[in-house]
Amino acid sequence: ENSKFRQLDADGVYLPFLKADNANFKHAAFMGANFENAQFKNADFRYAKLAQVNMKNANLENADLRQADLYLSSLIGTVLTEADFSGASLQFTNMQAADVKGIKNLGLARFVETTNFQFADLSEREKSIIRKELWAQQGKKRRLFGGSG
Repeated sequence: ENSKFRQLDADGVYLPFLKADNANFKHAAFMGANFENAQFKNADFRYAKLAQVNMKNANLENADLRQADLYLSSLIGTVLTEADFSGASLQFTNMQAADVKGIKNLGLARFVETTNFQFADLSEREKSIIRKELWAQQGKKRRLFGGSG
């Protein structure tokens, strides 16, 4: 806890059940890492490379994920309340059954429309953002194929 691991390169690391509340992982690279059931409350993951990371059932409450790359990551059952996703890449991220109530800046994240929110605990605000992103993508497809979007 309260540790600094800025710019750490630890791709593929296996650290399930890690306790890293308030830790600083800014600009770190953990691609393909396993952090299942880990504790990351108030952790700083700004600009971190978290592609294909397993954070299943982890606690990321109030974590800073601004500009983080979560491409193909598994956040199934993860607590994400009050986490900040401004500018984060959520391309094909799996947030199935995650607690995302009160998530910050979901509307400013990228690729929200590709994220799996099935069975996620969502407030009406998050549902509205997701619907808007999906509708925007449908509009782009309609325009691309000659429809009126």
